[in-house]
Amino acid sequence: MASSLAQVATHTVGVGASHAFWIADGEGQLLASGGAAHLDGALEYALYRDQLEVIGLPENRVSVARLVELPANLRVWVIATGDAGDDAAALESFAALIGAIVEREGMRDYEGEDTTEHLLSCFEQIRAVHDLADRLPACQSAEEMSRLCLEALLLALGVRLGAVVLPQDGLGAAKAHLMGDEGKTFWTAQIPLDDNGVSGPIAQAMADGKVCYGAADQLDIAPGTLEAEALDWLLVVPICFGSEADRVVLGCLVLLDRNEADGGKGAPIGNPEAELTQSVSVLIGLILGTRLRAAAEKELQLARQIQETLVPEKAPSWVGLDLAGRNRPANQVGGDYFDYLESDDGRHQLIIADVSGHNMASAMAMVMARSHLRGIARRESMPSRILGELASGLFADLTRNELFITCFLLTVVEQSEAGTVVRYTNAGHNPPLLLRASGEVEWLGGGGPMVGFLPDVEYVERKLLLEPGDLIVMYTDGVTEATNQQGEMLDEEGLADVVNRLASSKADEILAGIFSAVDLHSAGPGEDDVTAVVVKTMQVEAAGVTT
Repeated sequence: MASSLAQVATHTVGVGASHAFWIADGEGQLLASGGAAHLDGALEYALYRDQLEVIGLPENRVSVARLVELPANLRVWVIATGDAGDDAAALESFAALIGAIVEREGMRDYEGEDTTEHLLSCFEQIRAVHDLADRLPACQSAEEMSRLCLEALLLALGVRLGAVVLPQDGLGAAKAHLMGDEGKTFWTAQIPLDDNGVSGPIAQAMADGKVCYGAADQLDIAPGTLEAEALDWLLVVPICFGSEADRVVLGCLVLLDRNEADGGKGAPIGNPEAELTQSVSVLIGLILGTRLRAAAEKELQLARQIQETLVPEKAPSWVGLDLAGRNRPANQVGGDYFDYLESDDGRHQLIIADVSGHNMASAMAMVMARSHLRGIARRESMPSRILGELASGLFADLTRNELFITCFLLTVVEQSEAGTVVRYTNAGHNPPLLLRASGEVEWLGGGGPMVGFLPDVEYVERKLLLEPGDLIVMYTDGVTEATNQQGEMLDEEGLADVVNRLASSKADEILAGIFSAVDLHSAGPGEDDVTAVVVKTMQVEAAGVTT
């Protein structure tokens, strides 16, 4: 048997591959090796009942061992090795693939005349999928990947028809790449989707991320579906990406029927076939998922760059006011926003807003709100009218996406030696802190509901005189809801204490102190967007020059 396995091993050595496999019997006797086994040196291992520990591997190599139970109480150890920098899931899948093929073939009749031929067939299947792991990363499209994977599976399992099904977002359909006729025909078709995904076993596998297989007449299959093409047996394996906690189902592999067995009925599809197909699905999921994640991260990075250009780079120089503002998203993009505006009649305005959520949808809603707001503010200077028109214009879009926006808007009305007169309104936003030069604290609440709550709102507007030395701190909930390890928030009182200690400082120094206090309280950047704007009133001389 050992000599037969050794002969087989010579047929499985790949060129330029990093994975290798070693086969040993239940007593630890080495039977064969293949792939890039030369990279492992003289492989050594130790057996401890049902465990095998590989020792003496080069530092740049890692291993995975699997025990395969065979008929007649026979046991075979399968050891897969690879480079330390290789993906761990891919190595696990390679080991599972080899083990599944060995188990499926049963390694029967070791002493029979056809031993070498039988084992050659078994290990050629291993080599086919081993080569697949090397070739898939070079594929430029999902169609090309599907063709390679289906070719390998049809060859390894003798399947009549196979398909890779990939849902298409927003199109109400899935794209199925299909192969039949022993790999000679390959085509693409559209599969319609209902509200719950593709109907039948495919829907089940894609919904719960679990393998579904069995006799076709025992499964819930609707007429006219892809699954209905199965004559005898069906296997559906989800294509997943990510760890258990954040796993995403990207599609599924579907195999229909195997070559005819005795009696004319297709050979059954069972657990060994499912394991082998899962190994292929892991490879597809790893490559597709990595590419999708890279594309999403690139889009997020671009979105963040765009968003950063929409937030003021520095504060303007407005007579009688010392200004400073900063926005720090919790993720690559966020839903916080602040701005310095100027109406057509020359009046200055300040706004701070917070869109619910901290994701791409929140960021896009913020961009949309900014565009609306700036358009309204150019021709309108009354805070209540600006927010009322904003609420009316955005209501349909926000409710459709289950979003809302809180905001606070302040308009500078007039300035004199006595101080700066402002008007403001608050649409469900955290009440800004007003710290008087005397040390008195006020909170600027009231006004009306958040934007997106009602289609038509009349906001209440208030007038305020800011005397020299008074300051206003506008902020989002990421400031006051910063939480420490004991679950205690910084809250409004904590913010007031921070600002009171820094009251004699310049606006940018106060702003820096607020962010430092948030980080210190929460032991680093938290999970929420953090935005704050500091407005400090200065003395205005008769000539209109600040001092």
